[in-house]
Amino acid sequence: MIKIPQTRGAKMKYDFGGMEVGDTRIFPTNNIQTLLICAKGYAKRNGLDWGFRCYTIKNKNHIVRIR
Repeated sequence: MIKIPQTRGAKMKYDFGGMEVGDTRIFPTNNIQTLLICAKGYAKRNGLDWGFRCYTIKNKNHIVRIR
């Protein structure tokens, strides 16, 4: 049987789904607050008890899953 992927909704701008504790992702967004709000919103919508930490190094925003 062929499994067809679900295609509902728009493509996510920031993908946090596969993050494990300690994983870091780098995003070229201008506002680090937006990145953190998106990550927390993703966790809340999916009923996950995840925590995140954001920081900037050389004009690149990094987000780390801490919980």
